[in-house]
Amino acid sequence: MTVHSAMEEGRRIGRDIKFDCLRVVKWRRSRDVEERIEKRVIRDRLLTGSRREVGMSRALPLWRRGKLLEAAEKMGVNRATVLSLRRHHIKQNNMYMSEDLLKLGTMDEKLAAANAFENCVGRYLDDLGVDYVGEDEQRLRNPPKIGHYHPGTPDFRFDVPFVIDDCEGRKWEINWVEVKHFYGASTITWNNKSACGKIPKKATTYRENFGPGAYLFAYGVGEG
Repeated sequence: MTVHSAMEEGRRIGRDIKFDCLRVVKWRRSRDVEERIEKRVIRDRLLTGSRREVGMSRALPLWRRGKLLEAAEKMGVNRATVLSLRRHHIKQNNMYMSEDLLKLGTMDEKLAAANAFENCVGRYLDDLGVDYVGEDEQRLRNPPKIGHYHPGTPDFRFDVPFVIDDCEGRKWEINWVEVKHFYGASTITWNNKSACGKIPKKATTYRENFGPGAYLFAYGVGEG
């Protein structure tokens, strides 16, 4: 055994011992949508008829709504997931257009939906008996101060981490969970200009400050 392989084996054994000391939660992971399939439905204009298309799908003609169903079939997902992906690309295609002109719902409607999903996750954690610290309590513990670095406030922090078992032989230590009421698209540019685009940077910050954690997407996630 080489020195490198011995070190890797030591890390694995250490991780397994740590996992044995933590609570394990069974949480089956959904199937990731392949990036090439996402790209195909975009290329074939199944999501939007043009880069300037805006508005809710209910305002589209019947043939365009049929294209969205075709996209769902190609991706192997439900209609809600495709509509969430469509919203991402409408916003990316019209980055400097106001929310009113995008016609994708009011801020109050979007906030209510996001809060409802977050509350569902909180109730699920309660049912599992997993203790967590919400955003409000995190801010009370560590109030933001002007001119001082703040580590951020994920939706759920865990003073005592737990382990997620995906029922396929893989396990992850979880110190925090960030909840997103949308589809985690792999075809959105990684930048700081959109809800999806901000995720890699924020995930890195949370991991550096709190250790490994997880993002939970309401409508599934793409690969990558």
